[in-house]
Amino acid sequence: QYIASRRPQAAPAAPEPKERTPEEEAAFAQAQAEARAAAARAQAEREARMAAKKAADDAASDSAEASADEPAAEESAEADASAES
Repeated sequence: QYIASRRPQAAPAAPEPKERTPEEEAAFAQAQAEARAAAARAQAEREARMAAKKAADDAASDSAEASADEPAAEESAEADASAES
């Protein structure tokens, strides 16, 4: 009896949804379309920012790799010069 009293009670039945008039239905559909369009614009903006950031990161890493390659070329030139001596 104690355990049964501790169990959650069944949720009350949800009320029936209110029937919409055709005008309300049209307004709801328009609001949904506007919300979808706004969400699509926001997603496109996020993707554009991510693409721009990735491009900038790739360019930065490419320039970092290029500057990292320069000292290696100098070291190999010095090694060649010392090997010839």
